[in-house]
Amino acid sequence: MNKYFGTAGPIQPAVHYVVDPLIHLNQTAIEQLISQRKYLLFNAPPQTGKTSCMLALCDHLNRQGQYEALYMDVAVTPDYLSQLLAYMPVRPLVLVLDEIDVLDNDALLDLLRPLHVHFGRRFSASLQTVILCGVRDRRDLIKATSFRLNCFSFEEIHQLYMQHTEATGQQFDETCFPLIWKATGGHPWLVNALGNELTHNMVANRDRSVRIIPEMVYRAQENIIGSGAPHIRTLANKLFEEQVLRVIAPMLAGKEENEQMALQGDDVQYVTSLGLITSDVPHRVANTIYREMISREYARVILNNLTNQPPSYTSSDGTINVQQLLLDFQCFFRQNVGVWIEKFDHKEVAPQLLLEAYMQAAVDGCCIEHEYGLGRGRITLFIRKPLTDDYDAPLQQIVVDLKVKRSSVPKTITLGLEQVTSYMERFAPEAEGHFILCNLDPNATWSKKIWHYTKEHKGRKIVVWGL
Repeated sequence: MNKYFGTAGPIQPAVHYVVDPLIHLNQTAIEQLISQRKYLLFNAPPQTGKTSCMLALCDHLNRQGQYEALYMDVAVTPDYLSQLLAYMPVRPLVLVLDEIDVLDNDALLDLLRPLHVHFGRRFSASLQTVILCGVRDRRDLIKATSFRLNCFSFEEIHQLYMQHTEATGQQFDETCFPLIWKATGGHPWLVNALGNELTHNMVANRDRSVRIIPEMVYRAQENIIGSGAPHIRTLANKLFEEQVLRVIAPMLAGKEENEQMALQGDDVQYVTSLGLITSDVPHRVANTIYREMISREYARVILNNLTNQPPSYTSSDGTINVQQLLLDFQCFFRQNVGVWIEKFDHKEVAPQLLLEAYMQAAVDGCCIEHEYGLGRGRITLFIRKPLTDDYDAPLQQIVVDLKVKRSSVPKTITLGLEQVTSYMERFAPEAEGHFILCNLDPNATWSKKIWHYTKEHKGRKIVVWGL
């Protein structure tokens, strides 16, 4: 039977390429806690393979023969659970309850109340323990040992993709894997979705003699962001919740690390539970796909409210006329920033999203990547424009760095030139560079804000723009 990358429902080893789910479980610790009749709580972001792990754990326990493990979801009613627990299984029962996040605290306690009764009957062998699984850590409600399920490692991604190579003979260029790691951060659904895009949805690649190369990874990433897949759409809708905005907006604005640490703990925990950001401080967006999705979704709000859409800046040879684009953006910014800046608690976000919205509307057929400058009040856009539809087509590469003025103009420009040059040296040595200085001082006149000139810095010509 042919195997493929699974993107819907639990992993089925007979039909899917698979990383053993039990690798991410501390089996020794889990079995000890089960023997002590302790509650266990597993949590992980959406679509990270929680159900696959729980089913694998049930299979493992049943094969051992000491316990009878049963997987159930929370659609089961409390009355039915009472009847179930009144039944004496052949072996002590390990009950796994998945998707507990669909229940609020009261409903979850109503579901668990029959289980508390059985835990109080130490003479009863019918129930050994209960394992709960969901997105959020519910230790505040339930006394349980909590485990967080990890995403794939770089090595596990490589192992998963090599299963496809072994099954079909189709080769992946090794330079693809750092890009896949950066794009997904090891998130299991994203890893599988990217694999499925590369080997199936991109129809030409169904010819297994086609070698998967980095440019295909970039295009597959773009396809996933724009796919409208339920996982992407669900997260995109979450971005406009107040809890999420309070966490993401300072990151977009490039706030200092100590300002991030002042964020409400409940807000950070919620956004972390969604998988949008890392749990370590300073927090950062978890992967490139989420980073692009976040920027584009917020910019889309602006884009949908524009009365006059920007023209196309693609020349007859396929290149982008960046000079004219940014000249027009200066006029666009002057006309629109006053309206939009009042809509954001973090004023520094408005210029970045206006630039992003304008770029999205004005530039077709290219990949735009973002880098947020934590603590530096800046955003870098890296634009890759293939000049033809071929995967080996020549590329136009453009680096645009926007920084909000926080100190003197000369100091800000010097710092900006250094950042643009450093980015180009690391990622895009052949790119053309642009630095935009945004002055949000309401007392400064537009005649003092709007200007541009070319400056040479470390042997590179950078166009400097004022807003």
